[in-house]
Amino acid sequence: MALGRRGEDRTAAELRRLLEIPRPLLPIATIPIGAPRRRPEGRWRAPLDELHSWNTFDRAKFRSGREIRFYVEELRAHAMYWTSERMEDCPDYATVAAKRRRLEPKRGLTRNASGGRARGRSGS
Repeated sequence: MALGRRGEDRTAAELRRLLEIPRPLLPIATIPIGAPRRRPEGRWRAPLDELHSWNTFDRAKFRSGREIRFYVEELRAHAMYWTSERMEDCPDYATVAAKRRRLEPKRGLTRNASGGRARGRSGS
């Protein structure tokens, strides 16, 4: 069963039918068991430095809803099947990178959670 874009929904529907799961119940997690067809170690992963914060939330790592949707709808679908550890080595990287650049937020001052002015993500 392939996962990726809409793959989870399709897999859940197939499992419901196969296992005779009544509506409105829906499997929400699929755990593959068995030997993989190919080894996943070489697949691309977002660098840990882009994801973690220490002691306080690092606002430079904040992602807007638009950026998160891009990851879920575009990047994740590609990254799951890329066989390179470096995103730049993947065959369709240029296409995905161009879409990602269009999402880049305008740099500058933004309002922080307390209503005061805060520096934008670039630190300018």
